[in-house]
Amino acid sequence: MSEEIKKLIQAQGDAHAEFKKTMEASIADLKKNGSESQVEMTAKMTEILADYDALKDKMDTIAADMQIAKYQGAHEDPKLKAHKEAFHAYCRKNDPSKFQNSLSVGVDPDGGYTCPADVSTRIVEVIQKKNPLRQLATVETTTKASWDMRTDPNDMTASRIGEQGTRADTSTPQIGLIEIPIREMYVYPKATQQVLDDSDWDFESWLVKKAGRAFANLERTEMAAGDGVLGARGITAYDKIADASWSWGKTGFITTGSASAISATGAELVNLAGALEDEYKASAAWIMNRATLTSYRLLRVGTSAANMFLLWQPSLVAGVQDTLNGYPVYTSAGMPVQASNAYIAAFGDFSEAYTIVDRKGINIIRDNITSPGFVKFHIYRRSTGGVTNYEAIKLLKCAS
Repeated sequence: MSEEIKKLIQAQGDAHAEFKKTMEASIADLKKNGSESQVEMTAKMTEILADYDALKDKMDTIAADMQIAKYQGAHEDPKLKAHKEAFHAYCRKNDPSKFQNSLSVGVDPDGGYTCPADVSTRIVEVIQKKNPLRQLATVETTTKASWDMRTDPNDMTASRIGEQGTRADTSTPQIGLIEIPIREMYVYPKATQQVLDDSDWDFESWLVKKAGRAFANLERTEMAAGDGVLGARGITAYDKIADASWSWGKTGFITTGSASAISATGAELVNLAGALEDEYKASAAWIMNRATLTSYRLLRVGTSAANMFLLWQPSLVAGVQDTLNGYPVYTSAGMPVQASNAYIAAFGDFSEAYTIVDRKGINIIRDNITSPGFVKFHIYRRSTGGVTNYEAIKLLKCAS
């Protein structure tokens, strides 16, 4: 473990200790005065939580960067190194000769060139860090234009029979098909030719940061609430139904019991977890907007001041999530914020519930004609996503 991560863990622990101390003081005040007018105390707890979040984000980023560096070192073989050099020659000097002469594997039929494996991997790593569904869902890679998945939502029934009994037909499951078309996304950044000519400039990091963040922001929004027309279909964008009447093909939901906000007790979290089938709970997690999570983190639950406790529990380990009501909780800016009739949180086993499909390869086309003096890079990839198991996910809805 690096010294920097050690220091961050210590600072994060201190922040949590301060939050706990403040919370205990708040509860002690409730015991003494029985009053909920603690605006200053709540503001202080919110400030401490913001510091905690900043420390945890930095620690997780460092840990992820270390993993990327480890991956690069393990994959720097001569062939990949040659591909990387050819890629740089093409991007900086518009020199495709190394691709054409010895690396035809890197040539795209449309005239572009496939990014080296380490560049592609780092772009995907950036996407994964910003989009929690990339960490939780099943991710498939294909060379086809769409992804077809067979579904079997119904169980067979079994019967007992005596030695000489007559066997009757049992129910037969109906096999279905889910087709997920793979859509293209792209970025079109540009740099001056003079900047590219400067050998001291880290072009590769610039490319990864620009493309990776843009792809990640688009995916994060789509996979939360996208309509699926040209991209991914979001977890909140399917037909929804009150969970008591749930049926396959729809997403079940439970309401918070409070219009435009969470309830005063957080009971909806318990109810939503209870609605999920037991077989999915071992790998279940929460996804919600950070503002919604903040509301739950400040919520004190209990029938009296003496029995109050927090639904949220922090993690002081790099790469390990905080928990909410005992399950890992992830935040996504793409999830709706608290508002009347908004679906503010999803809970389930996302490895079963959601499938992301990437078409193999990230490609780039160099354009130094459109804007003289500038070089534009058309970087594109094809990916999509959608719900593939409606039973493995539940939604939390604000009341109307």
